[in-house]
Amino acid sequence: MIKKKFIVILYIFFTSCGFQPILKGINTDTITIKKINYSGDNKLTYLLQSNLGFVEKQNSNGYIIDLNIAERTESITKDSSGITKEEEITVDLFYIIKDHNKDILNQEKISEKAKVVLTESISADETYKQNEKIRLIEMISQKLKIKLLILNNKDQK
Repeated sequence: MIKKKFIVILYIFFTSCGFQPILKGINTDTITIKKINYSGDNKLTYLLQSNLGFVEKQNSNGYIIDLNIAERTESITKDSSGITKEEEITVDLFYIIKDHNKDILNQEKISEKAKVVLTESISADETYKQNEKIRLIEMISQKLKIKLLILNNKDQK
């Protein structure tokens, strides 16, 4: 009963104070992209491209973006017989954002990590790893979109 009252009070507080999630209402339509150059593993670049969803406008004064995506897997925990029990998956995205004159506006590396507990089932582990990679790429693409929005807002002012 106390939990229900607390949740109701919390709900009223968040709705009345103007709280709004930071990613809600992101409109990337204002960002003009002239060209995006993808490099790295084909599966990762496909996932990144589908998550970003940018449309290139070749004859525009938009941004030129170079993206290089890579993944690493490291063994964290092994049992006494040397079999890996936990792995850490890291997805790195190095990006360079240039203006239409090819002047560098921003460059950075975005990394996301996930710990994966391995089981006896190889197929289940591979599925779990693939789902984690998808989740990591979704987070990286959101961060990149936010950085582009901030840069775009600076350029418009």
